[in-house]
Amino acid sequence: MTCDRRLPVHARRTFRIGTLGLLSLMCSCGSEDSLPFLTSPPVVVALTPLVATVQVGDTTRFAAAISGGSPNGPPTVVSCTLASARTATVTASPTGCTVVGVLPGTTEVIVFASTGHQATSSVVVVPR
Repeated sequence: MTCDRRLPVHARRTFRIGTLGLLSLMCSCGSEDSLPFLTSPPVVVALTPLVATVQVGDTTRFAAAISGGSPNGPPTVVSCTLASARTATVTASPTGCTVVGVLPGTTEVIVFASTGHQATSSVVVVPR
């Protein structure tokens, strides 16, 4: 970067020192993860399989994959819910959702991450 030659010497010197100081401050903040102007990758939540079929009384498992977010505290599974609690029951674990078929029908399984992001899959409950 060049200074405007029309500026007095002390102004050019102040500009150079200020610019170097700002660059030094930016470089001395620590690792790239701690720089305030860097953003974390976006949080992506996926639930697999997208559709599962289970018989009444049987269990099926949906795996949750969460990526992105802060490297200092990655997002985790907080809860799992169903659109229809009559069709099935659901429990959450740190790695996904476990669904037990109750009555024949179809419902949505929704997993929530600690960031508030969510993903949805379907479960079809069929008679025995």
